[in-house]
Amino acid sequence: MCGGNKVMRPHRDFWVLLFFLTTTSVVYWIAAGEHFKIRAVKSNDFLSFVQDHQPVVVDLREDNERSRLPLTYPHLIHRPFLSLVDEVESFPLDPERDYLLVCSDGNRARLIATQFAEIGHMVFYLQNGLWGLNSRQLAVLTQLSFPHPGQ
Repeated sequence: MCGGNKVMRPHRDFWVLLFFLTTTSVVYWIAAGEHFKIRAVKSNDFLSFVQDHQPVVVDLREDNERSRLPLTYPHLIHRPFLSLVDEVESFPLDPERDYLLVCSDGNRARLIATQFAEIGHMVFYLQNGLWGLNSRQLAVLTQLSFPHPGQ
């Protein structure tokens, strides 16, 4: 091929994710390879996961999001994404506990889970976020009660 029109393709075992935070005009680059396996909890596995693991839930939502849907789960830590993104290494994790990172749509939780994996801590994240849970699943994390169909 002549003229330097070579197409650059990323290595197949490596991906780079760019997350742009418009509120602070900061660009975060988070890179992870195949050796960083982050563990997602899918919505349909949520209830059994909580029952089996009894995780510490880390709510990464901002205060205005929390006020619309406050979580009341017994093992709950609220740490907004923007306050944690640069302090993952100093976040105290109990090696005897499982941690489930949650946010509204799952994206911030996935990014923080990736950062934990990069420093050797395996945590779980809720794949589709709180928006992906049905009313029965949400009731586990809140004091809200929802009528079941047929009642």
